[in-house]
Amino acid sequence: MTSSRFGIACVVAGLAFHAACTDTESATNLNPAGPPMIEQVVLTEAQIDNMGNENDGRIFAFGTLPGLDPSMQHAVTSAAVSGQHLRIVFDEILKGNRLEEISCRANVGPDGAFDKIPDGATPDDVAHCSVAQDALKASCTGDHAVCLCQLDGGCLIGTTMIAKGDPVGVLDVNQDGAADMHRFIPTSVALTCGTTKLMADPAKSYWYPSGDQQPPAMGGIEAIGPAIVFFPSGAVPTNQTCSLSFDPSVVDKTDIQICAPVGGRTADCSGNLDLCSQNCTPGDVSAFSFKTAPLTLAATFDVMGTDKTQPLVLQANTLLDMASLTASVSMTQAGANFTGFTVSISNGGGRSQVTVSPTAGMWQANTMYTLTFSTALKDTAGSPLPAPITISFTTGA
Repeated sequence: MTSSRFGIACVVAGLAFHAACTDTESATNLNPAGPPMIEQVVLTEAQIDNMGNENDGRIFAFGTLPGLDPSMQHAVTSAAVSGQHLRIVFDEILKGNRLEEISCRANVGPDGAFDKIPDGATPDDVAHCSVAQDALKASCTGDHAVCLCQLDGGCLIGTTMIAKGDPVGVLDVNQDGAADMHRFIPTSVALTCGTTKLMADPAKSYWYPSGDQQPPAMGGIEAIGPAIVFFPSGAVPTNQTCSLSFDPSVVDKTDIQICAPVGGRTADCSGNLDLCSQNCTPGDVSAFSFKTAPLTLAATFDVMGTDKTQPLVLQANTLLDMASLTASVSMTQAGANFTGFTVSISNGGGRSQVTVSPTAGMWQANTMYTLTFSTALKDTAGSPLPAPITISFTTGA
């Protein structure tokens, strides 16, 4: 049977100009009626044990997926802050040109050497702006022209200055009539955690215009959609409540803004997305939020029989503020205050590694030490350690 509701969703879905539609009933049918709704959000949850060690797993923090283990579907109060990214799944296709932009031959405006594609543009319009430089001005014209110079002082290509309003040209080195590169528009989606606002990382984030709610053998839940895959542009603060926001320009084919229904896709919605009975107010995504994990430091050394010749190495779950680290650390030796140590920090993979070294070259043998980090310790976003961390260790002979 033909689905007339879903049939009208045949629109250009992204910069690759793929058609994302069908004219038959399917368990993966989308819902083009009403506002574009966030159905699910998949993110990384941090599970921290009593030793401060972290085990991460991908969780449906919003909405459900039929057939998925219930343990993987719940509100998240300890989201990972290192390596975090969100898969934001919608019930219909969004306008891809509001989410991604294409590469130009030189800086053309506020987005540098990238420019947005006008509404209604086709692959032919892009091809007309991808021709050789000497033919560009005659070819790249009209309301759908892209990569026009927007700078008052003009745009420089090599030694040639292109006047404002004239075409700079689409970067098309392989001369296939399409842009060589595209990227996510960083201002289209943002994550706010406490007082910290993080825009999208344009190199890692992307728009995935697939309408499949059935996880394939390859990719699993990371291949459902249609979805925005959002990577934050900086460190996510610890111990903060986070929420999403979308630029008002991010809309569906009928120019309606995104919203989030309470709870997302409900468990009783086991059929097509276009049959799910939900609603929300366009522009309101406040129904979705999550909380990040607290700041932690975990010892990577044995606390009994600790090697007296080796420094102490600890792993944080995020990037630490060095000044606060120095101010927060103290140590005792056999119960007495001890200052014979130095602290250093190294960063990698979005986390800090803390090294505590004895200034005498080694720790005293067969001795108990207690290492303490106070709540003066902060991550680089300014979020403090929620409670002091105390680690006692005893050296070997």
